Amino acid sequence: QEYARQEMYLRYFARARQQQIDKPRIDLQTVESSSREYEERQKKITQQLAEQKKLKQEIAKENNTKNKLLKELESGIAEKSSTIKKLKADKKRLAALVRRLEEKRKIKTQANKQFIPAKGGFTKQKGRLVLPFTGKIKVAYGQKQWPSGLRSNGLQISANQSGNSSVRAIYEGRVIFSNWLKGFGNLIIIEHGSGYISLYGNNQVLNKKEGDVVAAREVIATYRNSTDQNNFYFEMRHKGKTINPKPWFR
Repeated sequence: QEYARQEMYLRYFARARQQQIDKPRIDLQTVESSSREYEERQKKITQQLAEQKKLKQEIAKENNTKNKLLKELESGIAEKSSTIKKLKADKKRLAALVRRLEEKRKIKTQANKQFIPAKGGFTKQKGRLVLPFTGKIKVAYGQKQWPSGLRSNGLQISANQSGNSSVRAIYEGRVIFSNWLKGFGNLIIIEHGSGYISLYGNNQVLNKKEGDVVAAREVIATYRNSTDQNNFYFEMRHKGKTINPKPWFR
């Protein structure tokens, strides 16, 4: 009986000791597991920091791009505003010149000294006229011009080939202006009777002077087509107001 009792005690002691031995092992496993979780969290935090740094750099880069675009936009707006002012001033200058010429025409009409074309008059030439020279129309009448957005009062024509091109009068008439005008270069204006006038701008050379009478298709100026030269400008007016040239040409 004593032996059996001692054996039972030893079993209890052995079990308790085994528990004491197993406890550090379990704690160590818990620590190892916690350590792995910590390392994984550290990796995630490091990865998140790297992503945040990259995102911050991308945001900074995007902000720089936006700031650059904003500056370009502001510069473009300023340039557009300057161009609009210039074009408005050019249009105003031309309109003032046309008004003065129209007043002269009225005075001549009252004095019966106005130009009277033959062959039934200019009004019957609608749909029969030929452009001052052969070229490509870059800006049509009424078309918005870039970057100003203002509508064109005439045609801007580019010659089909580089070099000099002869500019011809669209119809017979009398030269009422032949000089340089800011915004339109060397400009020549011809009256055709009945209040109609035609304007030819950005020429290199003017072959006719004020007061000259010209025939239909007669050479009145020379236009030089080059990269640094403005497009040839053509405009038609009736009693001082601009009209669409398109219906007048073949």
